[in-house]
Amino acid sequence: VAALPQLGVALKVNINSSSRELANTIRAAYDEAILTGKVHRVAIDLEKGEYWAEVGNRTFLIQTKEQEAESEKKLKQLSEEERKTHGAKFSIASGVNKHKKRLPKGVHFTDIQTSYAKEPVKAGIAYAHIFPQGFIEKLTIHLKDDFDRESTLLVNSVTGKSRLMQRYYKEGE
Repeated sequence: VAALPQLGVALKVNINSSSRELANTIRAAYDEAILTGKVHRVAIDLEKGEYWAEVGNRTFLIQTKEQEAESEKKLKQLSEEERKTHGAKFSIASGVNKHKKRLPKGVHFTDIQTSYAKEPVKAGIAYAHIFPQGFIEKLTIHLKDDFDRESTLLVNSVTGKSRLMQRYYKEGE
């Protein structure tokens, strides 16, 4: 019976250290974008509990869902050889991370709010773009552990610095 409270303390440490490690990855991607002059983005896979930084080319522009659909349609019309040379827009940012990072057991993403998504992302992969001029999309990350403790990581759009709150924080509170 005494082990249960200790497990709860360990998971609280996990949710806090996970939030700090995630904040460090975001800040490293922010710094790397400024240093290299290339667009970066942080990718968060809510279902797998993974996150990583990616780097894109200097000319990348964020597209609306409609523009993305049109680009996909045009890409499908290309030959297989043309598609290969068209290339991926983003690849893993090895200057920030060599591989994807995973949240520890017992800690999960609840939802992610970015300025790109109208509603919080609760499934799939959420992206927050970081531009070489020192601007990151508005980003709010909610985490929860198996004891229903919640935390919120708020990322400042101008400085790239994060603030950790020990609760589920919704903008406007």
